[in-house]
Amino acid sequence: MRRIKNNMGFTMVELLVCISILSIMMAFFCAAIKNARGMARSIACVNNLKQIGLATMLYSNDNEGWLPESSGDGAYWYNGNRPNAIGRYLKYETYWPPYPGIAYCPAEMTRPEGQSQKAISYAMNYITLGSYDRVDSLSQPSKVVFLIDSLPNQTTIRGVVDNLERLSYRHNGKANAWFLDGHVESLESIAIELLQKK
Repeated sequence: MRRIKNNMGFTMVELLVCISILSIMMAFFCAAIKNARGMARSIACVNNLKQIGLATMLYSNDNEGWLPESSGDGAYWYNGNRPNAIGRYLKYETYWPPYPGIAYCPAEMTRPEGQSQKAISYAMNYITLGSYDRVDSLSQPSKVVFLIDSLPNQTTIRGVVDNLERLSYRHNGKANAWFLDGHVESLESIAIELLQKK
């Protein structure tokens, strides 16, 4: 009488097929986790911009509709020591905002050379805004970008459309922007080019 072997183990081919299926599943899983992380960072960035935007509106309400100043003389929008900047509305007590904090995008990982802390992540558009305008003088505030994702320490820009190279598209190829009507959008560079300044 012949005995029938009861082989409960895997053959080499079956083992390789299982390993390749698991590898493919892990690749999909890792990509999904990476996308979820990027989305979470983008949402946190939107929240930062909304908080800074709220501080801007509070400043404007307290100053007869004028927008905070930010220009090349050091009157940076985040400065906690100047009365014409919004830093004090964000509870900043010094020139430089505390880290971590809302002045830093969670998706920005770079640190400028020679600097001990992360760079400010947002730029204020001061060519059409800043100390030159009041909120009620703008005919279409929903089309005016006030703050936008920028390259490290590019805290002010002279017009959004004319400074595309100074912006950062760190959120899946898009830059988050806060508009003067209070909404935030994620914009590609082509969408920014189409924006009207006022």
